[in-house]
Amino acid sequence: MEAEADIIADSGEYLMNISIGTPAFDIVAIADTGSDLIWTQCKPCSQCFPQNAPLFDPTASSTYKTFSCRTSQCGDVEGTSCSSNASCQYSVSYGDGSYSNGEVAADTLTLDSTTGSPIVVPNVIMGCGHDNDGSFDENTSGIIGLGGGDSSLISQLGTTIHGKFSYCLLPFSEAGNSSKMNFGSDAIVSGNGAVSTPLTKQSPQTFYFLTLEAISVGTNRIKFTDKPFGTDQGNIIIDSGTTLTLLPDEFYSELESAVSSMINAPKM
Repeated sequence: MEAEADIIADSGEYLMNISIGTPAFDIVAIADTGSDLIWTQCKPCSQCFPQNAPLFDPTASSTYKTFSCRTSQCGDVEGTSCSSNASCQYSVSYGDGSYSNGEVAADTLTLDSTTGSPIVVPNVIMGCGHDNDGSFDENTSGIIGLGGGDSSLISQLGTTIHGKFSYCLLPFSEAGNSSKMNFGSDAIVSGNGAVSTPLTKQSPQTFYFLTLEAISVGTNRIKFTDKPFGTDQGNIIIDSGTTLTLLPDEFYSELESAVSSMINAPKM
């Protein structure tokens, strides 16, 4: 029996189904390989973006607990601070200006499985967000961090999945439809025509690095020589939570010129 989850195509992002709390409370949040913390909007909200689903109520979960600032769980989450009552508070922000602030907590997390029986994981570190805003749409309630840091879902599942997960992302033209995220031994690259490329480990440990060698436009192969992270290996980040592919200015200009020439586009 291996864990799995639905990945739902949305407008510019991918959503993931999990459950938290006891009894299990379903949430749908952004699947993000570019961050670590799992968080959802929580009651009471001082500032929350609109969401279609009900807010998670931590008082309704018998397994929900918070931490003091002196605990190791508080130290595992980046960007923590202490409030006047000495509870561990977190603050995270993202490249588009979106943010979440709230309390660091732990609760039971439930995932679907390949056999249909739920997989229950106790004491998963998460953020209970009371002040959240940004470019979130109403279909989501937060973010599920799938990065390589200590507080991510992947790290917290630990040896049960041996750090392995895979996903197939549907095009946005199929918004509302879903594919599967597979964990553990089911996270394999297979099928006719399937290819793979190595990931490289670097700092910060959150990110998954790939090595971009070149981009071809027709027969014109444009070599990527930039070293944004100071190394030949691992010069770009793969991030399921970012809609656009971002390239350095000089390389992008070369690529733009090659595409323009290929399609005989008028010069701007």
